[in-house]
Amino acid sequence: MLENIFETKIIGSNTIFLDIPEEEYFISYNNLSEKAAEEITYNYFKIRNKTGIPHVKQIHAIPNIHNVEIIIEIEKDGTN
Repeated sequence: MLENIFETKIIGSNTIFLDIPEEEYFISYNNLSEKAAEEITYNYFKIRNKTGIPHVKQIHAIPNIHNVEIIIEIEKDGTN
């Protein structure tokens, strides 16, 4: 699943959107939960060697495009 995450960054912001195909998400998880979002985000950052501390702000489904979206904010240098 982690290799099929599409990442979108907002320039000048510490917000990142992670979009996951819903079919792949629901193979591993039964429902949308903050715990699942935190696990996915942690593993994604670890595998991609990303810096900063991610904080999950929201997880929701986007039914018309069959994606699950995780919205995170990145804490860098001790500030959020």
